[in-house]
Amino acid sequence: MSKPRVIAFYLPQYHPFKENDEWWGKGFTEWTNVVKAKPLFFGHYQPKIPADLGFYDLRLPEVREEQALMAQEAGIEGFCYWHYWFHGHELMERPFWEMVQSGKPDFPFCIGWANETWKSKAWNKDGSLAEGTKTLIEQTYSEEDDMAHFKKLLPAFKDHRYILVDGKPMVFIHRGKELPAHTIVIWNQLAKEEGLGGIHFVGRVDNPTYYSLDKDLTCLYDKGFDALSIPRLGLDYTIGASFFSRLRHQLRSVLLYNGCRRVVKYEDDLKNYVDLKYDTQETIYPVIYPNWDHSPRSGKNGLIVVGSNPQLFKDHVQQVLGTVQAKQPQHQIVFLKSWNEWGEGNYMEPDAKFGKGYIHALAHALSESL
Repeated sequence: MSKPRVIAFYLPQYHPFKENDEWWGKGFTEWTNVVKAKPLFFGHYQPKIPADLGFYDLRLPEVREEQALMAQEAGIEGFCYWHYWFHGHELMERPFWEMVQSGKPDFPFCIGWANETWKSKAWNKDGSLAEGTKTLIEQTYSEEDDMAHFKKLLPAFKDHRYILVDGKPMVFIHRGKELPAHTIVIWNQLAKEEGLGGIHFVGRVDNPTYYSLDKDLTCLYDKGFDALSIPRLGLDYTIGASFFSRLRHQLRSVLLYNGCRRVVKYEDDLKNYVDLKYDTQETIYPVIYPNWDHSPRSGKNGLIVVGSNPQLFKDHVQQVLGTVQAKQPQHQIVFLKSWNEWGEGNYMEPDAKFGKGYIHALAHALSESL
């Protein structure tokens, strides 16, 4: 039996760069939000403090090497680095390109294009939602830019470490609906001209609901995506949730959670993270979630998942792995969200409470699946 291909999303934000200095103040990084987090209700696990790696700076190659070693220990195949491209302008690209150009760490990777406009309320300096929605940098598309973008990424696509699916470099698209069809056509054409065979495009379904999901999937496949990923965190809060479900959560927020609007128990929410109807399909790549807590960024307005622990996470992983076992080995892909999203409480790296607990849980679940 082949080993499932767990690919972890990787945030390269942990270093200062010019735009963050201009928008949020000198030296701002994700750690700025993490360290100021406070518990908002009884039993709320905050702040989340990194253990083995500390409050690292991704400009240091030693940190990137240690991350890769830990990911290998967990059984992760590679990192999917979040990539930010705005019509020729990259953001937080330094750790990625230093990794590509240096050849270190010798650990597989691919890119996930976070193709969305940055607005001030999404990254408010004090973690609260802003009054306005000032645009910081806008995501735009053009056929001319498609060619320049592909040319920029070509050295990465040709790197021997780049993750392939069906012999093609895999590219994850965060906002599948927003990506123009011409980007897929042009990149596939250019990739074939470069001897790469094309690009394996994976599209994330934006804000799925019970009512629109099948239509959304068809739309993305028709656009040219090879495979899709369906996000399911906080599914009760989508427009498809029942009135009574939303009312129940509103009452709990007042009585138990000090007015925090969106709090769910990990153990209860696990039922939403797997759907056999979809996740067993050959070209649907499911997602595993160690935890989630957006309060460092958005305070009481953020989605907060409580009660996660390594054992529950292992149970969750085992259930998800069961959905991919019958697929072709190349397609036994499971995305891990995420390796190091500390500001979202969504990480695998060791912390002061659980140490390497989540790393060991994933490793054990993978070994037991073989």
